[in-house]
Amino acid sequence: MYKILKKSNNKVIIFTAFSVIVLAFSVFSWQVFSAANAVDDNVEIISQTINKADINHDLQNIKEEKNSKDDSQKDKVRNSVSDHKRITFKKSNKSLQSSSNTLNVQISDNAKNKEIKLSRNNNQKVSKIFTVSLPNANKSITARMTNDGSAVYRSNQQSTDIVVQSFDDSARILTVLKGIDSATEYAYNINLPIGSTINKSDDGGIIVLDNQGAFIGGFAAPWAIDSQGNKIPTRYEIRGSSVVQIIDHISSITSYPVVADPWMYINLISSAKWEPVNNSYSLRVTPT
Repeated sequence: MYKILKKSNNKVIIFTAFSVIVLAFSVFSWQVFSAANAVDDNVEIISQTINKADINHDLQNIKEEKNSKDDSQKDKVRNSVSDHKRITFKKSNKSLQSSSNTLNVQISDNAKNKEIKLSRNNNQKVSKIFTVSLPNANKSITARMTNDGSAVYRSNQQSTDIVVQSFDDSARILTVLKGIDSATEYAYNINLPIGSTINKSDDGGIIVLDNQGAFIGGFAAPWAIDSQGNKIPTRYEIRGSSVVQIIDHISSITSYPVVADPWMYINLISSAKWEPVNNSYSLRVTPT
């Protein structure tokens, strides 16, 4: 009788231990699943933040241009996302790539290489390459894709997220400043060919010329906007081979997050040339 009871107790103990293990594994699996979904939700929130900033930026442009005394500028929205066709990134080996008839965009799926490469297609041959580093990138961050095809380098520790979007004729690196502790300077190092120069255009954008004065690539005029649609003062500074975006966001009236938008291109300009104007020089740009 004692032996029978002992065997029964052993079976109960084994069954109980097995049940505890199964329960613990289920709880752990649910926590992992929930954490993964939480990250995805946060990435989509970042995407929504950018979409809202784009709308507010367009509204600001429309308002300013309607109030402009220059009739040629009225009802014209500069750098509007709606004017460009989005191209979704796709994973290829250890990189993310997008491709249109005229432009290829490539970035690393982690921030180790910290750069974005634009290459121009000409009759299916690469005729031009423009490479720029991502700002303040943490090497341990892996890019996550949003539903709209953006690549997000999101960091829980840092106070700034980096988002890369690709278009048929350009790309942009968005910085999302999460709070007052976010940096005010973001450096974009350009891989410059020998003899090339970085120049600032009249509207505050950046033009990169080779040693013959031919256009290599550039940045559109910078903008930054907070979550309430208020413009944040921003500008580019040229420091050696880097373009540094200054974002003066630290203010009691700033509503976070703040989105800043360096827009890169290699296809929108065919040439650029310095010309004398009123005892000075102006960079004359010829669109494609």
